[in-house]
Amino acid sequence: VVTLGTCDPIEGAEVIETRNEVEFLEKARAVIVTSDADFVRHYNGFGFDLPYLWTRATPPEGSVRPACQVFAYLGKFKWKACPFREKALNSDGLGSNMLYYVDMDGRSHMDLFMWYKSRYNEASYKLDDVARRVTGEAKLDFPYHLIKPYYHGTSAQRKEMAAYCLQDSELLD
Repeated sequence: VVTLGTCDPIEGAEVIETRNEVEFLEKARAVIVTSDADFVRHYNGFGFDLPYLWTRATPPEGSVRPACQVFAYLGKFKWKACPFREKALNSDGLGSNMLYYVDMDGRSHMDLFMWYKSRYNEASYKLDDVARRVTGEAKLDFPYHLIKPYYHGTSAQRKEMAAYCLQDSELLD
């Protein structure tokens, strides 16, 4: 797990601490590139994670926030920057959706939120609800309002937040 700031050790996980947002993005990119992943799995990554990370890596012109120059190089062709794409998806089953993703040459995205939503008619598609139905396992409880205070908090608090994020990834396996 890549963390922004210090983080207490998490049993069974490699914790990669970073000093600033650019280093965080560089290390997160390195995890994908060095793993040589053919598939990048996420849950609602098309709707949140991918556009959020791209926005953080490529601030608007004139911004005081530094850009992460290497973040776009996420594909298997190490010399080629990957473009960010926006794609409208309209269907009777899923309705109208906008997909936001980094078009990584040689790697495919698997958004399990979209996959599950296209196959099952459920009252809720929150990862906690889907995980309970599919695996019987509940997500760790981590209230949204604690994200900012824990980010600015202690190494132990960041460990708690990182463990929550790590479990999300494990539920996708």
